[in-house]
Amino acid sequence: MKPKKNQIFIGEKNKRKIAKEIINDCHSELESNLLSFEFITEKTLQRYLIKTYKEACFVSSLTKVLHINFSDSHPLNEIQIIHYGAICEAILGSIFKTNSALSQYKPKDKIGKLVELGIISTNLENDIRTLWDIRNNIHLHKAKDTNEKFFKKHLTNKKDIIVELCESIESYFNNPI
Repeated sequence: MKPKKNQIFIGEKNKRKIAKEIINDCHSELESNLLSFEFITEKTLQRYLIKTYKEACFVSSLTKVLHINFSDSHPLNEIQIIHYGAICEAILGSIFKTNSALSQYKPKDKIGKLVELGIISTNLENDIRTLWDIRNNIHLHKAKDTNEKFFKKHLTNKKDIIVELCESIESYFNNPI
């Protein structure tokens, strides 16, 4: 049975309305959780960090609005993990390049150097390393070997990791040792 033309219109109209409500819910939560990355002196990178963080937060809000189950392996989880991992790497790369106190160091293990200097805690270091390890499963050869999937449980506290990393670095820049 072929649907009548106005039935499709009503269905499409409802889909657009629902989609708009979902987007509005995501944006309303997003506005209160933004970071400025003011300690990043490279303005283009700062804009990319803000954009990427916004996207990760938006996707996080979307998973809540869509009620994606804690145990679901879902592509939206993967997007967040990739974004949060990339943000950490970009921050580290930038601060070791542009900060006069940190640019004297050329460590292969930048996150370890921040712990050694007392800028971040070992707990934060471990959280970031765990994030990177999970994120590295985007490489299909590693995913094949580990059989790891991106579950919502992998996202627990990842946004908090970014906030804590930023606060620790800002605190160090404002009160160098």
